[in-house]
Amino acid sequence: MLSHEIINEETHIDDGITERLKELGYKFLGNGVDQQAWLEPNTGYVLKIFGTSSNGTFSTSQKMFYRWAKFCEKNKDNEFLPKFYGIETFVFNNDNYIQFRQEKLVKTKLNLMEITQDMVESADKNKSFKEFVKQVKNNAEWYPLSYRALDDDQNVTWMKKFYKTIMALNKIADKKGWTSDIHSDNVMMRQDGTPVIIDPWFAGWGNS
Repeated sequence: MLSHEIINEETHIDDGITERLKELGYKFLGNGVDQQAWLEPNTGYVLKIFGTSSNGTFSTSQKMFYRWAKFCEKNKDNEFLPKFYGIETFVFNNDNYIQFRQEKLVKTKLNLMEITQDMVESADKNKSFKEFVKQVKNNAEWYPLSYRALDDDQNVTWMKKFYKTIMALNKIADKKGWTSDIHSDNVMMRQDGTPVIIDPWFAGWGNS
C-alpha cells in the first residue's frame, strides 16, 4: 500500500527502465512530470509507470491515480470506466516504482467531445437527468449535438447512463474533498465508440 504522505515535487524514472522496455519491444507513447506510458507488445495494453521523488515518496497526483485505478477495479462493470489489468510496485536501482496496466484507448471524436462537454457543464450533484434534458432543449443553440442526440431513443439510453456516471463521480469528489476534473480532454473512447472517463479527480489525498 502506498504511503499517505503527500508531496508535490517532481518525480523521475530511471533511464535504465526506459532502455530495458525498449529492448523488450515496448513502444513509448509519452510522458508527464511523474509518469511514462508504454504500449505492451504482446497484450496491446498500456503500461503506465510512476517513479518516486528524490526522497523516495510518490506525488499527490500519483496517489490520486492509484485511488482511481482501485476504484475502477471495484467498479469494472461500469462501461464508462477504464479497465485495469494489474497494479504492481517494484524497486529498480533502489528507487520505488508503481506500474498500472490498462486498456488502450483512443481520442474522442469531435461530436462525442462536444456532447461530453455539454454533459459536464450541465452536471450537478443535485440535478436529475430529466432536468439536464430540459436544459439542453431550452438551450438548443448552445447544445446542438446533445439536442439532436435526444431525438434517438438509443442515444438517450446511452446519455442517461453516462450522465449518471458523471454525477456519481462528482458526488464522490464532493464527499472526499477532492476537485472534480471531468471534462472533454479527460474522456477517451474504445474502438467501439464507448466514451471512457480517464482521470476525474485531483488535489489532496482526501479522506480515507
